[in-house]
Amino acid sequence: MAKLLSEKFREAIDNADFADDKLTGLYQAVNGMSDDDFKEYMYSNRGYFKQNMPVAVDEIEGFQQY
Repeated sequence: MAKLLSEKFREAIDNADFADDKLTGLYQAVNGMSDDDFKEYMYSNRGYFKQNMPVAVDEIEGFQQY
């Protein structure tokens, strides 16, 4: 079975060289989300992420694509 996008994203966060409370909250929020729910969540919150986590958006592999 293929990995969920949310699992891949959590792995990318784990591999990042930094962390903060907002990123930790995002990490927990997406835990176990289906691909469809994850895509909708990321799309719906894209403005928040760009405004409040600009470094994470730029530095975490795949963040902008999700």
